[in-house]
Amino acid sequence: MSAAEVTRPLDGSWTRWESRAAELARTPVVVLYGGTSSEREVSLTSGKAMAKALASGSPEGVPGRVLEVAIDP
Repeated sequence: MSAAEVTRPLDGSWTRWESRAAELARTPVVVLYGGTSSEREVSLTSGKAMAKALASGSPEGVPGRVLEVAIDP
């Protein structure tokens, strides 16, 4: 028996999860970063990296899935 057979639910919930995952892959995401705190530079760096990572995983044909919003002081 393979690992996939062991972990695959028998009730069909795996198929529902795959369907939901495909739907979520097309859901718009907003990444907010910046702000006025002393951690602004950390927020800018990590926010931009997160937006880039999310955009690189976007399915083809989903323009503008990731919206970046930089909060200026």
